[in-house]
Amino acid sequence: MKVCMFVLNNCKRDARVLKEAKTLTDAGHDVRIIAILDEYTEPYEERNGFRIIRVVRNSLYSRFLQAILKVESFAIEWIYHRPKRIFTPSSYQVEQPSTSASTEDLPLSERAYYRVRRGLFRVLRTTIRPFNRLVYLVDYYRRSWQIVKDEPADIYHSHDLTTLPVGYMAMRRTDGKLVYDSHELFTELNYIPRIERWIFRWLERRLIHRADAVIIPNEFAAKELSRRYGISLPSVVRNCPPLATHGDELHNNSLRRSLGLDDTVPIIIHIGIFSRSRGSEKLVSAVPFLNGGIVVFLGWGAGTEEGDLKELVKLKGLEGRVLFAPPVAPDDVVGYISSAQVGVVLFRNVSLNHYYVAPNKLWESMNAGLPVVSSNFPVLEAIVEGYHFGKTCNPEAPEDIAAAINWVLSDKKRYDRMRRNALKAAKIFNWENESKELLKIYSRLIKQTDVRTEG
Repeated sequence: MKVCMFVLNNCKRDARVLKEAKTLTDAGHDVRIIAILDEYTEPYEERNGFRIIRVVRNSLYSRFLQAILKVESFAIEWIYHRPKRIFTPSSYQVEQPSTSASTEDLPLSERAYYRVRRGLFRVLRTTIRPFNRLVYLVDYYRRSWQIVKDEPADIYHSHDLTTLPVGYMAMRRTDGKLVYDSHELFTELNYIPRIERWIFRWLERRLIHRADAVIIPNEFAAKELSRRYGISLPSVVRNCPPLATHGDELHNNSLRRSLGLDDTVPIIIHIGIFSRSRGSEKLVSAVPFLNGGIVVFLGWGAGTEEGDLKELVKLKGLEGRVLFAPPVAPDDVVGYISSAQVGVVLFRNVSLNHYYVAPNKLWESMNAGLPVVSSNFPVLEAIVEGYHFGKTCNPEAPEDIAAAINWVLSDKKRYDRMRRNALKAAKIFNWENESKELLKIYSRLIKQTDVRTEG
């Protein structure tokens, strides 16, 4: 079977998409992924037997900014008789004019120019940018369809709600099957503006009934989608890593070596994206209440939040107790963190999606044999305390976070028992088991396709 996956990122570190593509490829399917081209990737890539085709990201907002900057460069040359400034803004990130630099020392004409420029950018932000995501999506759909129509697939696999429309369009026009793989409760994401949220809810309500299969990462989110849209309970495919079975994966000191830490220093590790909504600031604020250990952020910050978090660390004078490490490849995470002592999985209750979260870092920490301290939300509590390998806490209270970490580390016998329980749970929650459900879904769709063909 030919499978075409749609994903709205560069597909460089999306562990779920890459694992699913490899599983389907190993099962004999011809898989290709249509992703986004950016400065970190190439237009075409072959990996583990499947293809990744990346389309240009070219949003309305960035095109307007580039046009304005080109006009501006010629205007400056004409007005000020200076050598022409050549602007070569990236197609993916256009530098905004600084509002912090002082212009008081500039001539009156220069000050007027900068005021006009700032005003123009402000108008752009308030008029064009709110519609930028929708225009960008339509552009992605158009470019993706240009690829699909030349090589139709039997099954279209849309990762998240943002790619469901193009999957539906391709399914209708080529008479294929459609899989809606909802990585999260997308319409409950806290950063989506109200008007976009309304549009996406309308889209999901309209299209989810057209999908031949719906996939979601945990049971609580599955029940919510079923209740909300009156559909059959979606299939649950958790985003667990492959089971770590080799000694090198479970006894790896790469993290400690990279940080220059010896074996006596407990490492409390936070994996992946760090932001306010994921409790990063609360974790930093909890450090003064810890009995010992080093907090390590392994990953990257969302937007400006990495810089903000590092400033908070400096402000609190915690440079020696909070360290930052760059992200590693998804396949290397489990082995890399295995020399830590505690995995931290903090989410704040800023949306229903966060409340029902079952993030990658939970499964990765478990697979590495780490006791976990997590938010006291339904999914996390059911796993962490249900399988007895950690402690939940109030993610809004730094003292409670610290108390949970201290509790995990305070009793060696209990700690060793939690490590064993984490490894036992990993034998249940791993990609080898989760991939079986994915293959069952595809087997059912193939049978439906065969029956329709015979008929």
